[in-house]
Amino acid sequence: MALTNLEVHPSRNGMGAFARVPFTRGDLVWDWSGCARYTKDQLPVPCIEDDYLQVGENLYIGPDDGPNEPPDFINHSCDPNCAIRVAPPEITIVALRDIGAGEELTYDYSATMYNDTWEMKCNCGTPNCRGIIREQRGR
Repeated sequence: MALTNLEVHPSRNGMGAFARVPFTRGDLVWDWSGCARYTKDQLPVPCIEDDYLQVGENLYIGPDDGPNEPPDFINHSCDPNCAIRVAPPEITIVALRDIGAGEELTYDYSATMYNDTWEMKCNCGTPNCRGIIREQRGR
């Protein structure tokens, strides 16, 4: 996506991606469809996991060859306003609800984790915060 409706600046969790324009529920926020795709066995060893985003049970995208793009700064929230949608060949980020210009964009990192032991403390600050980001077992 050459032109972007997103911008990056400081947020409560370091740097974050913010909407430059309003988005309506269902709007396309970002299109990753052209990104390189990998299965788990194609990831390099050793692997810098932060460079690769799991978007399906055995599907990863990244890393970008160029400078960081705004969606690289989308932070986690237990009450997100965006979601990753995988409908091959498309991999997109869509608005889960109306999002105002200037609002920080978030998605639930746990929603794309499958059979993964990685976890980290959550700092999203939402009333329904789970306290930890990890695979949501029993989906």
